Amino acid sequence: MTSASTAAFPNTAISPALPTMSPEAVCARLEEAALNATAVREQVLHDGWLVRGAPGPFRRMRCVNVIGASAGSLDRRLRFAQAWFAERQLPIQFRLTSICPDDTLDGELADRGFAAESETRVMAMSLTAPSADIVLNPVGRAFADARIEVLDAPAFAAAAGDMRGSSAADIAAHAGRLSGLAVAIDMVVLRDPAEQVIACGMAAREDDLVGIFDVVTHRAHRRQGAARRVVTALLSAARSRGAVRAYLQVEPDNVPARALYADYGFVDMYAYWYRSLPQANDAAPTAAP
Repeated sequence: MTSASTAAFPNTAISPALPTMSPEAVCARLEEAALNATAVREQVLHDGWLVRGAPGPFRRMRCVNVIGASAGSLDRRLRFAQAWFAERQLPIQFRLTSICPDDTLDGELADRGFAAESETRVMAMSLTAPSADIVLNPVGRAFADARIEVLDAPAFAAAAGDMRGSSAADIAAHAGRLSGLAVAIDMVVLRDPAEQVIACGMAAREDDLVGIFDVVTHRAHRRQGAARRVVTALLSAARSRGAVRAYLQVEPDNVPARALYADYGFVDMYAYWYRSLPQANDAAPTAAP
């Protein structure tokens, strides 16, 4: 897997959603917002790298993100990052994007033995386009007899974690991270008439952007429209508060989810993937001698 530019996504639709910005500027702004929406306490800036090391299962919370140009050598930065992760007993890994400001890093990491995996697409849509009025209308949709309920961070983390099968430690870490975010968040669950949680989702709002995260459906109710009901509620609420564009992250081989989001008008904007060593934080060096 090698770095790519926004030209790799020729179907990107900018004009209705983000009319005054270039595709490159749009993607850079979406990346900033997504980093803010997934911020953690355990992070440090180092020579153009945002190094994160939060506990829990989410890789984006414990990796190196490249946010700017670097002045020092790659070997020096790698030594810093490897020592930083080792102190926290975490494997060193990188999150690379197709809009990475360092367009040589992906190849250099590959040369040092870092394997690429887990590609994800960042998609965006307009909340002001005429088509949004249709897709955000819940009338006649599935689960019309279910209700949306707003939760606080601990309750939401518990509901999402229960459906994911997360450990108590991971649920607690998730709740703590959500409570510490500096952006406005809406956390909701969908309850059936028996008061059982059948789906959940979170929206992170910043300026006129809203990001959709943590969309989880109970295994007994998947592919029945529960996720659509949650996403519709989150997008509608965000639009009523002034959001004009929405974004989310989804794996390219998650066909049902991508089909759902395409129905809303979401299109691919850019991609990201991870690079890590085959054996986590072994004694093998990650910097050239």
